[in-house]
Amino acid sequence: MKTASSPRKRLGRPPTNRPLKRPVNVMLDPRVAEGLRAYGAGNLSGGVALAAQNAGERVGAKRALPDVRAAMAGEPRTLEPRTDGKSTRKPDGLGAGRPLGRPLVGVAPRVRTTIQLYPAVVEQLRFFGDGVVAQGIERAAVLVRAVRLEPARPSSTTNHPNRNWKRRWQVDCDAGTAAHESGLNARFHRLASGDWRVNVDNGPETIAALLASGEPKPQARVERLIWEAHELFRRALDRRLRNGG
Repeated sequence: MKTASSPRKRLGRPPTNRPLKRPVNVMLDPRVAEGLRAYGAGNLSGGVALAAQNAGERVGAKRALPDVRAAMAGEPRTLEPRTDGKSTRKPDGLGAGRPLGRPLVGVAPRVRTTIQLYPAVVEQLRFFGDGVVAQGIERAAVLVRAVRLEPARPSSTTNHPNRNWKRRWQVDCDAGTAAHESGLNARFHRLASGDWRVNVDNGPETIAALLASGEPKPQARVERLIWEAHELFRRALDRRLRNGG
């Protein structure tokens, strides 16, 4: 009597001497991830591995890189002895005091990403990143130009009209005058109450000059200049009183 033979169960991949890829969780800038995904023809893991390989060739690291923990290990830190008898010295090779640096690309929030890499590639990226795999991925991406560093944008306060405003004035406490580089002249008169009143000699002329120079709100600008003159004159008087003048 013949019985139907059941299909043989698959026992998995045959054993080989090649290393296996392992999942690695990293925090990456979205632009870096997109650039490496395009670098790997739509495969982020392949793009990271290819970038690590090409970056190693660019910097001359064609042979196997040393273990980063041994390379980054420095002198052990001097710590105070503990009272409970336990040692405070860290084991050798943990890279005490290694520089982590700042992110290389952008300031956007990082996104947790899982990629599949060989252990040797992970060690190479960790070596590139001074002990941090994510930073090594960013550096490798920059080296192979999978992502380009954006030039630093000028600060919004660099050309602000009120920047360094105190340097644009010449204040004379004895004469009670203040002159601005725009041509505005202010005179100060002491009132019976002890307060100071500011009068502008050439307000309309200054407004016309500012309007001709392209100032969008010349009237508001002159009002700001009058406040600056009054503030600087008050500070000059306070400074004279403190110095005993």
